[in-house]
Amino acid sequence: CSPQQGWNITVDLVIGPKGIQQVTSKDAKPTCLAEFQDIKSIRCSGVEDGQALLQLGLSGTPQSLAIKTSSLAEAENMADLIDGYCRLQGGSETSLIVFPRKDREKRISLPQIPAPNLGERHSTLSHSVSGDSEIYAEILDESSRPRSGIQHYGISRDDVTLGRILGEGFFGEVYEGIYTTPKGERINVAVKTCKKDCSPENRDKFLREAVLMKKLDHPHIVKLIGIAEEEPTWIIMELYPYGELGQYLEQNRLGLAVPTLVLYALQVSKALAYLEAINCVHRDIAVRNILVASPECVKLGDFGLSRYIEDEEYYKASVTRLPIKWMSPESINFRRFTTASDVWMFAVCMWEILSYGKQPFFWLENKDVIGVLEKGDRLPKPDLCPPVLYTLMTRCWDYDPRERPKFQELVCSLSDIYLMEKELAKEQERNHRHRPPKILEPPAFQEPPPKPSRPMYKPPSQNNLLAPKLQFQVPEGLCASSPTLASPTEYQSPANSRRTPPPSRHNVFKRHSMR
Repeated sequence: CSPQQGWNITVDLVIGPKGIQQVTSKDAKPTCLAEFQDIKSIRCSGVEDGQALLQLGLSGTPQSLAIKTSSLAEAENMADLIDGYCRLQGGSETSLIVFPRKDREKRISLPQIPAPNLGERHSTLSHSVSGDSEIYAEILDESSRPRSGIQHYGISRDDVTLGRILGEGFFGEVYEGIYTTPKGERINVAVKTCKKDCSPENRDKFLREAVLMKKLDHPHIVKLIGIAEEEPTWIIMELYPYGELGQYLEQNRLGLAVPTLVLYALQVSKALAYLEAINCVHRDIAVRNILVASPECVKLGDFGLSRYIEDEEYYKASVTRLPIKWMSPESINFRRFTTASDVWMFAVCMWEILSYGKQPFFWLENKDVIGVLEKGDRLPKPDLCPPVLYTLMTRCWDYDPRERPKFQELVCSLSDIYLMEKELAKEQERNHRHRPPKILEPPAFQEPPPKPSRPMYKPPSQNNLLAPKLQFQVPEGLCASSPTLASPTEYQSPANSRRTPPPSRHNVFKRHSMR
């Protein structure tokens, strides 16, 4: 960036507890440009070539400290960081950031939601900014929030019968139950309870989810039935027997094909497109917050972190527990939540679905996630994920929120991918069904393999067969080289041997004896 206060030079800025400092070289000592207690206003504006200008109004001087950045998003990120330090050190809840109205259409990073009239009963934010910064609001403790907005949704606790415990949430246990309607109809329900010792602040946060859910009407969003406001407070919702999607994926991974997984992602994207249309950010999109109504239908739930926002504005979270490994970089760094940050989280949720319930970045600790994202590393492609779907995920994980697709575009893309995967699965099944058995397949005519060569026969040596000093001498008459056997003329056939009398024993004996 380039500080512009009478000069124009490119430097590295260091924004930390000691103020705003500049570093011109690695060996140089940081030079303080401004301290946070001296900053009175912060303004961002776009300039030529996509660059932006961050102007800091300082006390005691009419000239502002101007910092030129490469993009408007970078300038607004710096403005949020500086504004946070100013409010932290000054103990003020009022933001110092001022956006001119003429730049409203140029803003990409959305500002914080302004507070509505309390009589509207549709939001839980209270106004806490000065008149010159009307687009910012801070989340306050709302223990005094009127509760008339939920009285219309109240049901009698006597109409609900609790059963077994399904699980435990942040505020209390979740039970299986049966709700008897005024017409006598019995409905299986899930009952979220709030602990008796819960503080009024947490109780209002617990009821906030019910107030928001009652306004939602979508086939892929969990349906709220009613609220029992008396202590202990209950939120009664429809019961989905298959439970959370994360556990369902782990238990049924062998029976879930890729088209079904893409169908789940498509249905969740439709629910989020509905929230996008009514300017609502969810902030906690994960398989643990998706319920399985049937093997072919899932529903988005758990709106405990959801908030309404206004057009072209963003919601800035207060200090609370947030799912770091699912969050976008701007949400981790600046607690900024928009529909673009929901798009990032939805892509992480798709990764969970295609990974059959694995936790994202399970090999990292929460504190190390932002460093990995800043380097440009992203979650790897799941084994069974179609390449075109992973490409769509990477678009959702763009560091710049402006480059991420909208949910309406994601619905169209996922619809095409689902139809493609469904047709591919049908074709594979058709080919497998019409393939003849292996025993009926014609044999492949190939040349026979060469015969194995026989080893050369080596007659054993006599030394190996006979004992030492033992010699064996074959009679001369049995040798093949004997003249008696080698000559054909001297060989007598069996026929001739019958006519010729054998030599007398006496002559043979005499011949031998003569020798």
